[in-house]
Formats: sequence, structure tokens, C-alpha cells
Amino acid sequence: MKRRTLFAAFILTLMSLVLLTGEVSHTVETRVMAAPEFQKEPLFQFHNKRGRDLYKRGATLPAGLTGGPWENKGPVCLVAREPGPQLKPIYMFRAAIDDIVLYGYDDGPTKPGSFNKGSAWANIGVEFYVASTQLPGTVPLYGASRDLFYTVQPSVHDLGSSGTYRLTTDHEIATKSKYDHYHGILGYVWTETAAEDEARPDLTIVKTYVRDNGIEAIIRNQGNYQVSSQPGVSAVLTIIDKNGKPVYFSGAKQLGGMSPNQQRPVLFETGKLDLARKQYRVQVDAGTLVAESNENNNDTGFIEIPGPKMKINPLPADFVRPPGLILSDVKGLGNGRMNYTFSVTNWDQFKPEWFQSLENVLPPGPCGGGDTNARLVARTIVIHNSVPLPVACKPLNTQQELSSIVLATPTRLGDSDQVRIYVEDRATGSKYESSAYPVGVFGVDKILVPMGCKFFLGRASSYICSSDQGFAACENMRQKGKPIECRKTGKPQP
Repeated sequence: MKRRTLFAAFILTLMSLVLLTGEVSHTVETRVMAAPEFQKEPLFQFHNKRGRDLYKRGATLPAGLTGGPWENKGPVCLVAREPGPQLKPIYMFRAAIDDIVLYGYDDGPTKPGSFNKGSAWANIGVEFYVASTQLPGTVPLYGASRDLFYTVQPSVHDLGSSGTYRLTTDHEIATKSKYDHYHGILGYVWTETAAEDEARPDLTIVKTYVRDNGIEAIIRNQGNYQVSSQPGVSAVLTIIDKNGKPVYFSGAKQLGGMSPNQQRPVLFETGKLDLARKQYRVQVDAGTLVAESNENNNDTGFIEIPGPKMKINPLPADFVRPPGLILSDVKGLGNGRMNYTFSVTNWDQFKPEWFQSLENVLPPGPCGGGDTNARLVARTIVIHNSVPLPVACKPLNTQQELSSIVLATPTRLGDSDQVRIYVEDRATGSKYESSAYPVGVFGVDKILVPMGCKFFLGRASSYICSSDQGFAACENMRQKGKPIECRKTGKPQP
């Protein structure tokens, strides 16, 4: 059964790569074909003030993590992201005793080693994959742990780093006398490329389209690391005429943060400019604000647009836009607690066959306070003071469950706080992430839409108004502190 499970997961991963290469232009396709045999990413070590360690893929901590504050100590090695031949899973475990939180790891679904004190271990699920035998370019990954020293004196019941579990590629560290248990080799990991170099985003332009109202580009982060909302991802469009004279420059379009493997469309509206027989060029991160693993694939070069009878590129048949959000209800629950209800406007565009169980295909994944076998999950992020905070996860078993997302908070969010929701496909690794929705714009559309205003480029915080009355009302609300932008049709756009 285990072999069939790994094989099925490998086939799903392979299918997702085939679909991806169908969307990519020839310059990017070469990169995909040259990818390593296994998709690898850094394994990060997090350390808390009590001396305990937590290891996971990705440089961000999971929502609801306790036992902190946690400090990111950097990457330990490279591990495989997905199951495959010659790979085996490493499970993460959690145990709690009073306010002491322990994390451990093992290559089987039983508890990781043994501490002399402790409670039942909870299997959180597979955190990463390692080679089961030593492959070229790999080194052993060792496990070691200390017993949990415990005393009845409340003030000193937790002694330093007792109870900690260590993952390391250094055999001497793993076998030092300070560790009570040496768990041996858990598997083999990669070090042929420095982990700190691999732990970077890689922004590229997957595809561009000539639309009837401008140029659309699909931006993708194909690296192993997220781009945070600061500095965020930006893209620019330049158009020149047949003599090489610039006739249009968009300025930087801000796309916000992007997770690994996430792609996002950006539309450059060019107004009444005649695009025939002109050339355009799209650049992502033109100011090189984001440190990337590859800085040489951020530019399309100039692409020639045919004559007036050009064919407008349709969207791919399998293209799904990221979730569109509307904050439809805000309700106080007493004692400062709040419920924010978001309606997802394009929930029905996510295919019904995607809402399936992956039981016996992939290991259960943590979501919503427990594990789930659902293929799709909706994750909610609150952006406070420009810092993205993962706060909730909801398994999606039907299309209708995506239509409404409720965010419960212990206190009221500020007007400047933003909420972002992304749908994660556990089978393919794809992520569909919404734009950031400013909480402070709740109810603004109910005032401005009847006055001739609408969302600009689908962003809830940006309005374009066709009437002087609507534009004046929008400006009045903006000057009173609402986090919105106001534009008027016919005026030059910044």
C-alpha cells in the first residue's frame, strides 16, 4: 500500500509539471527541462528561548504555533518537497507538558525516540522527504535528543534545552555527550548547492498576452522561497514605436508578496493607445529589490506586436484567476472578538473535480486545528504593519465551501490591516492567492458603486469613477482616513 501511495503522489506531481510546461514560453521551458531530479528546498531550523528546536520546509512558521517566540536560525540542508522514487518521508511530532512544547522527527509514524518524561506524541504529518539511500551529492542527516528534566519546583520546572531534538548533518554534534539519545541516520540530504543560495525566490515572466485594452503578463515565483510584502513584487511595461521611441511607460505595478510556485496575472491598461506595429517589454523586479537565485530571467526583451488585424490572445482553457474577495459582513461577538465574513466571487471557477480527498494518495496535512485529507485548503493571512501573519486554514471539500470564508479574531482589526486568502492545491503544489483586502474599506463600495464608481483592476481598495459626484465622494472618504485610491475616467493614470 505504501509503494502505491508514493507512486500515485509521484504521478500527480509529474502531471502538474507537464501542465506547467504547457504554459511557459520557450525561454522558461528550457529551465524547467533542466531542473534537478527532485524538487528541493531548504530545511530551516527555528530555535526558541527555552533552547528547543523546530525544523520545517519554508522560512515562515505555521499558523497557531506555540512555545515561542521562535528565531529562524537559517537553513540546515536541502530536502525533497514531494514524494518520489528512492525517497522516504520524515514525520514531525509534537508533545506538550504544561506549557512545555516539544517537537521531534522520525522516518516512521511512531514517536521520535524516547524522553524520560513526557506525554503522548501527536503525529503532525510528513514535513519533508529525504533519500532512503546515499545518492550522489547527499550526506547523512542525523537525529539526536535530550531527555526532559523535570522538577516539582514551579520556578525551575523547565531546565534550559532539556527535551530538545536536533537534526544535523554533523556526526560529531549528533553524537556529543550532551545528547542522551543518538537516533542514527534518518536519511540522506543534499548539499551540492549552498542552502542559502537555494533559499531564494526566482521571479520570472511565464507568458504575456496582447489584450484589447492593454498587455497582460503572468508573473511566477518559481524559486524555493517566498517574497514578502515588503519589498514585494513589482512589474513594469515599456512600449516603443517602430523607430524605437518610447510611447508608453506604466511605472511600477505592485503585486505584493508571492509564495513559492505561485503565479499572478498583472494587466497594464494602455487606454486608447494604438498597439499595432509597436513593441513591448515587460520586466519584473526591474529595480532588483528582491534578492533572487537567478537575476537573469526578469525581462521579456522587446516583443513585436503585429498589425491592426492582430489576433487577441485568449486566456488558456485551464486558467483560473486567484480568489476575488469581498468583505460582506463584520460582526462583533462580545469581549472584543470579531467575525469577518469574506465572499469569494469566483468560487465556481475552481473545478469540482479538484474538491476531492487525497486519502491513501498523500499523507494528511495540518489544517484548521487538525489534519485533513482534502486536496484543496483555503489559508487566511492577516497583514499587520506590513507583516504577513498566517492565522487560519479551512479544508475545502466542495465548491460551496470556498464561496464564503469566515475569519474569527480575538480583537477588532485596524482599518490599515489587510486580509489575503490563498487556495493551496496539495496535489500539485499550486497556489491561487487573492489580492490583499484592506479591512478599512468595508462598506465603501455600498456608497460609491451607486454613484458611478467601480473597482479598478479588480482591487477592493482602488476605485475608478465615471461621475464627478462619485469621484468627489471617494476623495472625501480617502481624506478622512479610508485606505483607498480614487481615479476618474478620462484622467491620466499614475
